[in-house]
Amino acid sequence: MTSPPPIKRNLQIVRQQPLPGINPNPKYRLLIEQSGYGNSIRGAIKRGDESVYGWTAHGLPPDLARFMASHYYYDSTQRYFEMFNHATGGAYPIVFRDANGSETVLAYKGDHPCVAGITFDIRGNEVHISRSSADGVPLPDNAIVHGEMLLDIAAGVVVPVTNRGAWQSWEAVFEALDGANDDFDDDEWESEEWDDEEDGEPADINPELRFLRHTVIAPLELFNSSVIRLLPEVINDPGLHCHFKFNGISAEEYPVNAQTYLLDIPHGLAGTTTSLEPVGQYENGIFLFFQLRFPAVQPV
Repeated sequence: MTSPPPIKRNLQIVRQQPLPGINPNPKYRLLIEQSGYGNSIRGAIKRGDESVYGWTAHGLPPDLARFMASHYYYDSTQRYFEMFNHATGGAYPIVFRDANGSETVLAYKGDHPCVAGITFDIRGNEVHISRSSADGVPLPDNAIVHGEMLLDIAAGVVVPVTNRGAWQSWEAVFEALDGANDDFDDDEWESEEWDDEEDGEPADINPELRFLRHTVIAPLELFNSSVIRLLPEVINDPGLHCHFKFNGISAEEYPVNAQTYLLDIPHGLAGTTTSLEPVGQYENGIFLFFQLRFPAVQPV
């Protein structure tokens, strides 16, 4: 059998060598798929669209085999992504596939965590309560919050989340606004973990509420009548990143005017009883608190 001509033989050798910087196994990847249109996701190491498993190392690259030997299933934790990057040296892409099948390559940025915040924004006759980042900017609609991680599709990154208590406060506000719903069940809320796991809006919610993925929108009247409990440090500690806005502008940018509290007697003291109305005055506006009836106070 004759050997190929020198030029052909050289071409064969070049084709057998991977190009510098190119993964020789580009078909392997960590694929994270959106389930439905909420925050529910599932992830797996894939060969193309075929899942591969750690209990069989046959045919797997050695670095993936070592990683999967101790990480059988996908986990939305910082440790999982750190170990994946450490074991493979970043050789395999992290890919997010949305509910429509579109894919986006994500870069893991463990040293650039998202610091969670919560933002209250009065817009017209509604209040928008949003999961936000530390600067008060609400999360993008297509961002995914799951476990300890934020998948920011628009920025093309997956990052760990710190100060997750701020987003727990967001959930507490939702519970308070939805409290008028007789079908609400605290145990069911805990088990379903709506913010991270549900495919859409939670079932049996107060019909007055509207939702974006990371924002609850409530009428002002409902918001003011709800019993919303936040610890003082959530509001006063700047490190917990609780923001208040009016039409998207931070309340800190508005001039602060003194607020006055008055006790009004709208019907005078002519009868045996009269009405007392505690009112507040802010700039040129008067707002009522409640009404009580007291025996008339006779002037001396």
